[in-house]
Amino acid sequence: MLPSAPAPHVGARVRRKQGDLVLSGRGLYVDDVTLPGMLYAAVLRSPYAHARIVSVDAGPALRCPGVRFALTGEDALGLVGPIPPFYDPAAVGGRTAEFRCLAVGKVVYAGEPVAAVAADSRGDAEAALEAIAVDYEPLAPVLDVDEALRDDAPRIFEDWDDNVVMRVPFAQGDVDRVLREAPHVLEDEVRIQRYQTAPMETRGYVATWGPDGRLTLYASAQNPHPLRSNLARMLDIAESDIRVVATRLGGGFGHKFHGFAEEPLVCVLSRAVGAPVKWIESRAESLLVGGREYVHRFVVGYDDDGRILAVRDRIAGNVGALGAIGGWAMAYVAALAFPGPYKIEHCDVESTVVVTNKAPWNGARGYGKESAALAMERMVEMIAEHRDIDPAEVRRRNFVPPDEFPYTTVSKRLD
Repeated sequence: MLPSAPAPHVGARVRRKQGDLVLSGRGLYVDDVTLPGMLYAAVLRSPYAHARIVSVDAGPALRCPGVRFALTGEDALGLVGPIPPFYDPAAVGGRTAEFRCLAVGKVVYAGEPVAAVAADSRGDAEAALEAIAVDYEPLAPVLDVDEALRDDAPRIFEDWDDNVVMRVPFAQGDVDRVLREAPHVLEDEVRIQRYQTAPMETRGYVATWGPDGRLTLYASAQNPHPLRSNLARMLDIAESDIRVVATRLGGGFGHKFHGFAEEPLVCVLSRAVGAPVKWIESRAESLLVGGREYVHRFVVGYDDDGRILAVRDRIAGNVGALGAIGGWAMAYVAALAFPGPYKIEHCDVESTVVVTNKAPWNGARGYGKESAALAMERMVEMIAEHRDIDPAEVRRRNFVPPDEFPYTTVSKRLD
């Protein structure tokens, strides 16, 4: 029921909370944090999408100007534990793996952190990376989702028997029969390209340890409270001894979920050198973090009036090399979101979550729901074109009727 009078804020001039800080340039972003004696971190990343690490020698970096400390993956094993997952696939029946702040033994995507240094300036830290000697044994990479599903595809994780994290099925009705009997059937494929989020302010962290052994982490982070919990687990200290200060975000969109390697890495470097350490993600580093690469292969049956009788969709999500960040779950949500606002009694949707040697998915707005919406709306547009009906009318005829709310969708019925 519509309100009898407009809401009081409609058309009104509403002052934004803390808007004066933003407009005047007084908002605190993570790169604004400067602490006495602060050092700067830089991360050496793998140039290979798939390779064994034969050896890493960070000794030469220690002889570079301004360098105070250098860290390899083997060194870090005794200093920090595995990174807890943002969402653990094992919690919903999927496979998982162990993720460290620096790679040990093998790299599984180009850009994976391999070593790190702390130095007097950012320039000194970045220059010293060139002195670190890494001996790689390149392995065959797999980048395409269909190639990754082949029986003979290289294994991203060698203790898995294939490259599938999990399959997410939701089905109701008799889809096979209805598609056979439907007056009209169309099928098509929708591909959604990989992309990167690009917030105005990239990720960044400043870690400092007090004389009492307590840690303060300034972070451009969307989830400061679970980040604190995870740091306590990784660093083996009490959660009450950690303070996470979430600075102004400068844009997040899922790019700043917790689970990134640099979160514990900066803390470890700071504790090792006994001084505050800052790491700010470069724009090139931020573009390594991708997501939303799907293939939808669907079949839809419908009648002369454009009413959808049955849908089958097979989704494959190329989630990259997995990782502790929670982006992989967008492929789960893509199946969960079907069939959107439409009443479709016969529905069979399965999403296959596939790992490859691309960088792990991060989260991103829409978080899988936009993928399902695009596939469903493509079906509607095809039906409208085939039957020469206005697409808006096809949508109206397939919407869940108002008198049937609250309405339970197929994914919720099978939850």
